[in-house]
Amino acid sequence: MVEQGSGLIRARVMLPAVAALLCGCAALPEPWRDFQAGWRTGHVIETGAAAGITRPVDSDCRTPAQARDPGRRFAVVLYGTHGGLLKLRVAPLAAASTLARDDWVQVNIERCDALRPPDSRSP
Repeated sequence: MVEQGSGLIRARVMLPAVAALLCGCAALPEPWRDFQAGWRTGHVIETGAAAGITRPVDSDCRTPAQARDPGRRFAVVLYGTHGGLLKLRVAPLAAASTLARDDWVQVNIERCDALRPPDSRSP
């Protein structure tokens, strides 16, 4: 009898803990979800046409077709990884973008999305 009672008490204590663990991912803050989706905050160090960016980078979103389009602009973004390393990525700029050197942005390291402001929450 005592064992059944203690098992019931244990179940009553454990059930809320298990439920909290299962719901924990839904309660993650928005910046964490952005991070999981590949968004990183970075610093624009150069902007220009695809052909004008010649520095070595770690990842590059330019395609050959875009490289031939002199009106298409790109930015070189310096961002940090979770391991503390700094990396450079070439990312496309939106047509109406006014981003310039020294601006802070969010760059997606998994997809070649256009850059977005650092406080933006929509991918």
